[in-house]
Amino acid sequence: EVGVVAAAAAAGGNLKTFSASITASDATAACAQMCTAAKVDCANNVMCDAKPKLAATRHLLASEFTTILVISADASEASSVESDLKAAGTTPTVTVEDPITRLYSLAQYLSVADFESLRSTTLAASTSKKESDEASEAAVAAEKDSAAAELAAGVAAANVTAAEIALIKSTTPSPPPRLFDDESSALASVVWCRLIGVTFVVMLFMY
Repeated sequence: EVGVVAAAAAAGGNLKTFSASITASDATAACAQMCTAAKVDCANNVMCDAKPKLAATRHLLASEFTTILVISADASEASSVESDLKAAGTTPTVTVEDPITRLYSLAQYLSVADFESLRSTTLAASTSKKESDEASEAAVAAEKDSAAAELAAGVAAANVTAAEIALIKSTTPSPPPRLFDDESSALASVVWCRLIGVTFVVMLFMY
């Protein structure tokens, strides 16, 4: 239990406790059933404890045990323990606990020197993990701010370019009027001029 609690505290997470009533021949068998139903390896990073609900009597082959599993909430299997137990026919009571608080409650089982060493190491690791997480969050926030600033700069540049184009359009002089709108108009003008010339010549001869 000390190892599970210390590992959870060092990781900066919480503890999850799953409690259920298991019928078994003894506490060892109760834990074996609980661990199998929960699909966890109770030999590594998961603590199991079983206590009989009633004083066992010799004529009973099996008794009810209040059986608990303690696991770090950050463990990969922690999220599926409850559903796995329910699927196996056991409905657990789930509680979440601060591992630091739980760690101090275990001081009575350790020597003063051992507990102090464990406490110092665990708290140092927890502080380091917290600082690392905060630094990562700050880096992510800074990256988002930088991206937002780049986007704003791009929008501003686009607005300036649009304004420059509008200014150029407003200051560019209009092209001179065309004498003829198209080729047919030009041809008609030539014919008209020639007709006027011929008429003038004919009038001269008549006079």
